[in-house]
Amino acid sequence: MPSYEIERVGDLEQDLVLEYDIALANDATLVAALRTNNSYLKVAQFQLESGGGIVNTGEAQTVQAANVSLSLPTATHWVTSAVKTAGGRLLVSRWSPVVLRDDAEGMAAASSAIVSFGTLFTVVPPPANPPPPPGNLAKYPEGYLAVTTNTNGLNQLRISAWLAGNNMLTDLATVIAPGRYTKVSLVAYQTLPGDGVLESATAITASISSGKLRLATWRVSLIPEQTPTLTLVAETLTDVEISEISAALFHRQDGDYLATAVVASDGKLNLLTWKILADGTFNRWMDATAGTASGIDCVRIRRSDLAVGCRDSGNKLRVIYWRFPYSKSGTQEVIRMGTATAGTLGNLGGVKLAHTSATLANPGSTIAACRANSGKLKLIRFRLRNGD
Repeated sequence: MPSYEIERVGDLEQDLVLEYDIALANDATLVAALRTNNSYLKVAQFQLESGGGIVNTGEAQTVQAANVSLSLPTATHWVTSAVKTAGGRLLVSRWSPVVLRDDAEGMAAASSAIVSFGTLFTVVPPPANPPPPPGNLAKYPEGYLAVTTNTNGLNQLRISAWLAGNNMLTDLATVIAPGRYTKVSLVAYQTLPGDGVLESATAITASISSGKLRLATWRVSLIPEQTPTLTLVAETLTDVEISEISAALFHRQDGDYLATAVVASDGKLNLLTWKILADGTFNRWMDATAGTASGIDCVRIRRSDLAVGCRDSGNKLRVIYWRFPYSKSGTQEVIRMGTATAGTLGNLGGVKLAHTSATLANPGSTIAACRANSGKLKLIRFRLRNGD
């Protein structure tokens, strides 16, 4: 039976924190967005050393905010979303390694999440009428696409598309989703360039709506000389009752899939997988289950291998690795590839995961972020090797 050999190779504990999110700029650089113990939004950069160590290489903080979320369109262009404490509005920020470049505020918000796309694009608005005089060439802003979600006081879900440019953040389009929502996991799915120009991008929301799992596909249209639009492509309503949700994409030989790690109504961890269909809907595929869990996060390792981090029934950190069938040949069972565990977690916050690049020969490393008993941010690095 195939498995992973898992070795704990690095730890770092620092900064009293209330919330955190992490992402990899590259295989040697980890970025974290933090809500400090005094509720300030802080961004920190860490070096992942070849021997396994984790070293802080810089940080900066800005205003007081909550519900922090982080995404990296490129290694040197970072975006965060949060809910600003003063005024309770969505706050979107652009960072160039630990230097705050721009802020933009949205509407009133009670939560936030952000994803981004690493394709540089330019918004070319509809032509002026009358056109400008000859020789007056317009210079249009250039940047990366970010998509945010947030709920408001009425539990409505708002989805927004942003241009994260070199000198500004611009709200391109916003829509409100039908229904009522409590928690949302947001995934950047795909970009559709036209002749080398980014003309549309797709994001997926996996959410809790009226206590049940709800999946939806959204498309941002960025066709030059047309007003940018954000539309609901399709959604799939399920009868799965859940209290927590985290989603990640993975790929099989027959196409793209969505993994949704959920805490079911019985408090147990379930990993549900879905085939993404061409019309934007989802067909349920295979599932995996584990014990009592909370504070979950889900990441892809390689191909159809997935990891879920959680707080287990003993209040300890647990990272579980699963392999789903990659093709129609060979075993069609879900294989539990291994489990990594660590010490007791603090009483706030769950687990956040990031995973380095992985190949068939080298499955890479998982970095887990959690809150230690001391109230400080704890980063733990687990190195994977192919086992039996």
